[in-house]
Amino acid sequence: MLILPLLQGLFIGGSLIVAIGAQNAYVIRTGVMKHHVFAVTTACFLIDAGLIWAGAAGLGTVIAGSAWLSRIAAWGGAGFLIVYGGRAAWAVWRPQPHDWDSGGGGEDPGWKGAVAAALGFSLLNPHVYLDTVVLIGSVAAQFEAAGRVSFAVGAAIASALW
Repeated sequence: MLILPLLQGLFIGGSLIVAIGAQNAYVIRTGVMKHHVFAVTTACFLIDAGLIWAGAAGLGTVIAGSAWLSRIAAWGGAGFLIVYGGRAAWAVWRPQPHDWDSGGGGEDPGWKGAVAAALGFSLLNPHVYLDTVVLIGSVAAQFEAAGRVSFAVGAAIASALW
């Protein structure tokens, strides 16, 4: 294992993963509510690691090189942002009361529901693909095969640590 690409993957991956996006906001909310935290964080890590590996293997280059895959990615991302933004706006206009004394923070969706929401926040979010597949993949492309593996391991470690 090459140490320099591993450290670069760790720091670049960490700088992207620590930013609070839809996935991290959901994980934090799940943690605060104490609803299936291990299942949710494990699902999010596995998704991140899989997408990091796909990016390091060159999937971002394939998508960028295909006009129809680029269109699908763009329209899918736009759809996610429209729906997510609409739901956020609705929540502002129609706030739900919160029972802070109960320590909960809403109904427990069950582990399947919590993981399904994590999958949605992860896989339907266009930013996750830009960060993991495109950006991490393009940085990993500068290395030879062993360096790409080390870089991807470093980025995956950053996700696990976060």
